[in-house]
Amino acid sequence: MAELNIGAHCSFKECNQIDFLPIKCQKCDLMFCKLHSVDYQHLCLFSSNVSINEVSGKGSTLSGYKCSIDDCLVRELIMIICDRCNQQTCLRHRLPEDHSCQGFIKFIKTNGCKILATQGSGLELQIKSDGIELLTTQ
Repeated sequence: MAELNIGAHCSFKECNQIDFLPIKCQKCDLMFCKLHSVDYQHLCLFSSNVSINEVSGKGSTLSGYKCSIDDCLVRELIMIICDRCNQQTCLRHRLPEDHSCQGFIKFIKTNGCKILATQGSGLELQIKSDGIELLTTQ
């Protein structure tokens, strides 16, 4: 079977994921997946947000607020703080279930059953060691 010549591998060396809708950086003309398409996400040398020190690992001049999730490289222009656990997150991890919010887990363990019972929402909470899963029962 012949291999189709569609898509491209992400040029960010730690990723190299094949993307069928790659995005071309307007500053360095390289192709990236959606996660690394913004200049500061792939440490673009032609960006004013990234310095040579950052690319070489000797320092950081990236602007924005870093997400507290270990594997997340996203930086936001505004600070997003979880009001339950005070972790700084990006937009993708802002919801309690997306960053395994310990404050939310504690709140649900003490108040969650009362809240769901009074609302009659048809929702069921499953509390796991790594977070909370919300299931619909209808």
